[in-house]
Order: sequence, then structure tokens, then C-alpha cells
Amino acid sequence: IQFAYTYWFDMWYAEASATWIEDEVYDGVNQLYTYLTPYSHFPGYRLNTPASTTTGGGYGRWIFNRFLAEKYGVSMIRQLWEDTIDSAEKGSDINMLTYIDSRLNKNQNPSSLASEFEAFAKQVYLNNWTSHPGDLDLFPSLLMTNYASYPVNAQNRVFPGGTLQPYSFAAFSFTPPINVPPGDLLLTLNNRTTGIKLALYQELSSGAIQSLTVDQSALSLPVSSFVGGGIRKVVLLVINTASSPGTISFSTDGSKTTIPVTGFPALGTNFSSGTAIVTPAPVSSSSSNKGCFIATAAYGSYLHPKVRVLRDFRDRYLLNNSFGRAFVAWYYRWSPDAARRLADWPLLRLVCRCLLTPLLVTIEHPLAVLSGLFALAWWGICRRRPLLSSRPFQAMFRLCEGLGTKEDSASFDGCSKPQRLRLEQVE
Repeated sequence: IQFAYTYWFDMWYAEASATWIEDEVYDGVNQLYTYLTPYSHFPGYRLNTPASTTTGGGYGRWIFNRFLAEKYGVSMIRQLWEDTIDSAEKGSDINMLTYIDSRLNKNQNPSSLASEFEAFAKQVYLNNWTSHPGDLDLFPSLLMTNYASYPVNAQNRVFPGGTLQPYSFAAFSFTPPINVPPGDLLLTLNNRTTGIKLALYQELSSGAIQSLTVDQSALSLPVSSFVGGGIRKVVLLVINTASSPGTISFSTDGSKTTIPVTGFPALGTNFSSGTAIVTPAPVSSSSSNKGCFIATAAYGSYLHPKVRVLRDFRDRYLLNNSFGRAFVAWYYRWSPDAARRLADWPLLRLVCRCLLTPLLVTIEHPLAVLSGLFALAWWGICRRRPLLSSRPFQAMFRLCEGLGTKEDSASFDGCSKPQRLRLEQVE
């Protein structure tokens, strides 16, 4: 269906759409929620991160489609794809972020990708989705960098701030210290670039979440009764709504800090303490699209490990060049019907798996396969060496070069019939 809209669709959004529509059509499968766990660990990767089940790119971004569908209706997703049909960018990947922004501007109540991504990041944290209410417990919690000792400043082991990639966000939580007098919390903001938006919440001991008013132009954020006021923790969302990287740092003692050049060190690697890895590296917007139809039919599920190997090979080596794209487009035209026929015949599925085995072994163990082919070729050469060095063959070679003698000719004439046949074939 996606290829029918446009040949040059943006790959990450193709995965996001395919994953989203699966749950809209087959609500009971719920496999898409497993893709959200990496996204909750890596919210600092940009929205159009290449498809990956490790980072949540593409697959995990289906949740942005749900956000748009809940706010504007499911027709919004179809409209986004229809907008790509007459794309002027023929011959290169479509930048789907541009199309999303353009479509939002065309709504009856015009909006933008920047404002909607800000609202989206807040909803990811609040987990207050209105569709599929029975699935709310399937959403993973957003991992945060937590501070429980004060003051928070550049001297902390985890630096408070850093650089965020375009259309990404990060979450920080502040837990009230114990055995200290009641008091307030004051977050001082530094190094803030245009496009960085903030959201502040306090989670109460009762479990309720309250949104605090934030002046986006303010240089500090106060939280009253932080200690002794029934607050379990304060959550700060840092959201980059710009199409370029953005920076910010903060402290609780009013100190000013300089952003280090190492990215976003506040989001480190210690998962055991609830800190998320979201230090993003520059990435391209290409990703992938489901659809290994033949392999899926042969192995019974597109979640089968061997199907995933083929899908990864397609994403890495086929979809990143024009020849590979043409092959994939051709494959997608005829393979669905073949897969349906294949699914009805268990014996054919077995034959197909056998035929796919050499390809899978080559993809999974390329060096071993190349070594084996080299060894086989060398063995074949060594086996033929006695024949090539035999007297009749040497005589023939010299005769062909015009260097042969009568003795060589006699040797040739004296060959047995099988030898003559072999020599004539070589000639």
C-alpha cells in the first residue's frame, strides 16, 4: 500500500505507519507496545531516527501516529500519505517531517510540527491516551535521570543538561530530600537555545500528577513546598521542538554552567538506577518497511529470527540504493500472492526454507562462506593439476603454441581414445 502511494516514502514513517495500523485493524495483537520500551529508554533520539528495534526508531514511533489520530482523527494518517503522491521530490527520499508540518498547517485550526511534538512529549509522560483504554497498562514507563541529593550543579556525577537532537525530549526527576526542614525548589536555567520548551509536573504522595505553570521565557522555575508539601517528586521535561539540535542546562543553587561537548551526559548509561541512555548521535532519516512476505510464509511469522535476518539485510543493503529499491518494489508487487499460495502448502514451505538456507547462511556468516568457497576452488584446482601436467596435455600445449616437436606430435597421436576426447574438448 505504501509503495502504491509513492516509491520514495520516508522509511522511518513507513514503519511507524505499518506498526500503528496493525493495532487499529487487529487490536488484540498488541505487539506494537514492545517497540515502545526502547523509545522510553531513548527519547533523546530524534523523531525520524532510522528504524531499529534497539533504539525504537521507526517501529517505536508509531505512538506519534496515535497521538495525531486521537487529536485529528485516523484520517490524518491517510492524508499524510496522500500528500506524498504528487511529491516534487521525485528521485530522493521524502522528508516526512516536512509533510507532517505542512499538513498540520492546512488544518481547520492550523498547527505545526513544533507545537504538536511538544504536546506529544507531554502525553508520553502523562500516559493519558484516550483510544484503546484497555491497553494503558501495556505502556512502559518513561525512564528519567533522577536527582535526590542537592545542590544539583555541574559538580554532579550526572551533568544537569546538554544537547538534544531535533524533535526529541528528555525527562529529569527531583526527589525531595529527607530529614531536612520544609522548603522550596528553584531550578535556574542556563544555555537555553531557541526551540527548547519546558514542562514541569509534581507527582503527589496520593499518586495525582499536577501540571505547574511554566513561563517559557523565564530564567528560573520555582516549585513551592518541594520539601514537606506532600510532593513525591518533581518532573522536568526538556523538549526540543526545533529542526536543529538544542541545548540547556540547569542547577538548583543558581550556579551557571557551560555545556560540555560530549552531547547530553545527563542521560547516562546506568539503567539500574533508572537513568536512560538517550545520548543521540547524528543520524539519517532512512529506515525500513515491513514486508518479507515469502520468508514470513515459509517460517510462519515475521517475528521469526530468520525473517528478521532477511529484513535487516534488506534494510541495510537494499533500501539504501536505487537498484535495491527497484528490486524491493518489484518483489513487493508479486510476492504477496505467492506468499498466500505458499501458506496453504506445508511441503512447499519446507522446500522454501531449504532454498532460503544458503542465502541465510551467507548473510549470517559471510566470511565463513567465502573461506569455504575459496577452499573448494583450491581443492578443485589441485585435483586437476595431475591431468594438466600429464605428457599428452603438455604436448598439446606446446603444439598449440607452435613450439611442439615431432615427438610431441607422436605423443598426441598415441593418446588413447578417452585422452583424445579430453584433448579435443580442451582444444
